[in-house]
Amino acid sequence: MVACAGLFAIAPDAWTAQWLVAPTGSVVADYTDNPRLLADSSFSTIGRVSELSASIRRRSETSDFTLTPRLHSARYTDDDALGSDDQYLNAGWQVVTERSQWAASAGFVRDTTLTSELQLTGIVQSNRRHEGITVSAGPTFTLNERANVGVQAFWIDNHYVDAASVGLVDYEYRALSLNSTYIWSDQSELTFKLQGGRLHVPVFAAADKQDASLRLGWKYQPAPLWTVDLSAGPSFVRSETSSDHGAVFALATSRRGEHWTLTASAGRDLTPTGRGVVTRGDQVSLALDCQIAEHLAGRVSLAGNRNQDLLTEAGAAPQTVEYGRVELGLNWQFSEYWTLSFAVSGATLDYESGADAAASYRTYLGLLWNGRPRFL
Repeated sequence: MVACAGLFAIAPDAWTAQWLVAPTGSVVADYTDNPRLLADSSFSTIGRVSELSASIRRRSETSDFTLTPRLHSARYTDDDALGSDDQYLNAGWQVVTERSQWAASAGFVRDTTLTSELQLTGIVQSNRRHEGITVSAGPTFTLNERANVGVQAFWIDNHYVDAASVGLVDYEYRALSLNSTYIWSDQSELTFKLQGGRLHVPVFAAADKQDASLRLGWKYQPAPLWTVDLSAGPSFVRSETSSDHGAVFALATSRRGEHWTLTASAGRDLTPTGRGVVTRGDQVSLALDCQIAEHLAGRVSLAGNRNQDLLTEAGAAPQTVEYGRVELGLNWQFSEYWTLSFAVSGATLDYESGADAAASYRTYLGLLWNGRPRFL
């Protein structure tokens, strides 16, 4: 979906001891062909999707707190089971001292497997409830004018309601990372990141899995409007009975023009999923945003994911899932707070286990509202 976020710029002194609230909302009518991404399906439906959210922020000279609640509701005319009422809540907190920065974040999501599993396990044929909590926290210490070092802890807990029959299981993932940045010059900096994690699946209580990765990175700005970010290193996953090793990497670049921005990225990472395993995930993306006229903006985006299960349980076949998506959209801001949005998109889902590939197409027209930011 092409969306317009509420943007506002206020001098830092204006944030002191005040709460700033920026509400947004949208109502979208869409036509979707094959919403469950089933092979050889001819089912299509018309639906209504509405969303209401707010960005709440309080900032002082040394601290910054943000809270973002979001409500999402969807209803479809030909299949009530596709409907959902989802809730999201994200919070962030940051405190800066003379030689350190302390940051923490937390997120809660209550959605359905139609969205949570789309780019991970690909299990979207049934609509089951999914609930997830994500928490991270850690400090970063300034060593000198050029270098810093930080530690961060992660905790992820995901729960599925009545989803075991479709192949999804509850899981908990904990990780700890050590990272450092060194400013090499005005145009480049070097990064280091060492991370280790443990995946715990209650139904496989005796088969926890551990993973570790090491990344060395380089961020370079060859020109004022160009940025390049590279990182790569070895990775390792093991269980009580087997192990797997490989590599992780990331490449991201962006180029800004007077009326357009081009971004591209590719990478490989280790990710826990609702199959109860760690997956090796490959991702590629390409997006072009352009300002066609004063109040008219366009976007073209392409994205692809390939997730391969690692170290599956005895008797379970590893799955490899490929997901691709392309979207073209237009946004017309016809007043200060209102925008009309139109987009068409297509998606494909393919299991390398031998099942036929599935395709889905969507067209939607939406009315987006960015409310006036207000101090409380």
